[in-house]
Amino acid sequence: MDRSRLKHARTPETNGAAPLPALAHTLMADADSAVLLLDPHGRIASINAAGERLLALGRGRARGREAAALLRTVVAGDDVVRDAFRAPRLEREAVLHSAAGELPVRLHSYRIGRPPWVLLTLRDLTQMRRMQQELRRHERLATLGQLSAGVAHEIRNPLGGIKMATRLLAAGGYDGDRIPVEMAQSIVAGIVEIERIIADLLEYARDTRLDLGEYPLDRVLAPVIDAVQAPDERRVRIEAHGLDAGIMAMVDGPRLRQVFTNVLKNAVEASESVMNPRVDVRLGLRNDAAVVEIVDNGPGMTAEQRSKVFRPFFTTKSTGTGLGMPIVKKIMDLHGGEIEIDSTPGRGTAVRLIIPRLASPAPAAAGTGGGS
Repeated sequence: MDRSRLKHARTPETNGAAPLPALAHTLMADADSAVLLLDPHGRIASINAAGERLLALGRGRARGREAAALLRTVVAGDDVVRDAFRAPRLEREAVLHSAAGELPVRLHSYRIGRPPWVLLTLRDLTQMRRMQQELRRHERLATLGQLSAGVAHEIRNPLGGIKMATRLLAAGGYDGDRIPVEMAQSIVAGIVEIERIIADLLEYARDTRLDLGEYPLDRVLAPVIDAVQAPDERRVRIEAHGLDAGIMAMVDGPRLRQVFTNVLKNAVEASESVMNPRVDVRLGLRNDAAVVEIVDNGPGMTAEQRSKVFRPFFTTKSTGTGLGMPIVKKIMDLHGGEIEIDSTPGRGTAVRLIIPRLASPAPAAAGTGGGS
């Protein structure tokens, strides 16, 4: 660093109070990330050149302005400045309004002194998001071959049944004008199976945009538990925990309900093969994210099976298209969420769905995984 700059560095005027020494302000000036110093009233006391560039502000135009007005997020009710003053230290992602449109950033804040000042850093995630989009695009292209082979394999079986029944009918393999019920049922069943494969494939492949709203997660999750357990009076016991925690999140409720349904159905079906089958569903928090954990006591999966869970048309079940978990991953990716899976053969499987409570959705994209 230029020693002459350090020698002559001056602390910017901050209404008579300066919680940072001249050295800190020199470091601010040299930082690649945006750095803002907020006074106890939430006004910008100092901002570096990177911050002015990031927020598209002319030189010197930010000083004294309300930080909350400049750092508005795309989520209604979200106030990063308020949150920064409330916590001694804060780290999170946010999507800000900017002159050029939406601006994804990673935010760090540090509360200093009494009355509290706040040092705020913002790192532009635009390039990283673009790289993630490009990676997802390449992954989608890479799965096209897998999808083609999977579709051909899945549809060939019901088509074979339809073809056989139709040939028997064409050959007059029935009594008079009566078409055997078994043949008709075979044809109908084959058509229904093909329709189900096509419906799942379209759901997996279509571009999806989230319709975000503030939802209490217990109200998204509880109806799924009732629906999965009730229809056929399964002997699998589902135990719910933490549904009274009042955890809110910015999510697409119907899409997230589809995620919970797919994962919970998998857990219930896996548990049906063991004595005293049970599935535990837990709703809780991890840092600034909501976590829904679904644990079964079924046969579990090997490491190889677990590595293929999000692969299209992979399934450990005797029925199903193998697109359920790819769809789950697609929806979770769009929410900016994560999926963790722990499984041990003979001891069951735990699936943890980690959902940012202030979701920064990814751009619409087709799914890129595989499933069960």
